Amino acid sequence: KLDLLPGTRRELVRRSRYLHKNSGFVRELVGSMAIYATGDGIKPQALSPSPEWNKAAEEYFARWAARCEVTNRFCFAECQALVCRGMDVDGEYFVHKTRNADALPRLQLIESHRINDCDRNDTDDGIGFDAYGAPGFYRVQLDDGKFRDLSASLMLHVFEPESASAVRNAPTLQHSINHLLDEM
Repeated sequence: KLDLLPGTRRELVRRSRYLHKNSGFVRELVGSMAIYATGDGIKPQALSPSPEWNKAAEEYFARWAARCEVTNRFCFAECQALVCRGMDVDGEYFVHKTRNADALPRLQLIESHRINDCDRNDTDDGIGFDAYGAPGFYRVQLDDGKFRDLSASLMLHVFEPESASAVRNAPTLQHSINHLLDEM
């Protein structure tokens, strides 16, 4: 909590996003990482003793994966690539496991700047923890400026922590931000 203060993390994300938007080198680096890390996306392979069930399960997943995102704009492979890019630029990404109006399972991609504490003292940089230090909820800033707390059981916080007590993560580019700005 004290290694990466919220203000410092937000400034690193701001600079990293600037570099991603304005440096062809950074844009290519982030894009290539997404391609090499996700490729065509994760595709499950059912290995039960029943070939019929395996085929049905894989077909079901393929149908779901074609438009698994809550807005129906992105397939599963595109979601994975967006999360990968977000991890490199912002240091983390959040995925809300939800359902659409038809009660079908969907993923909602949430960028790191949307997890926010709204100047209240009951979270650490937008994450509420229980007595054992486990995330209990994530405070999400909505488009209208209001906030909504989402249960940790419904969220995936995708990041590569640098310590066991890490709450949030700095951008992957953090170590090279000043050098890249100097080059520009």
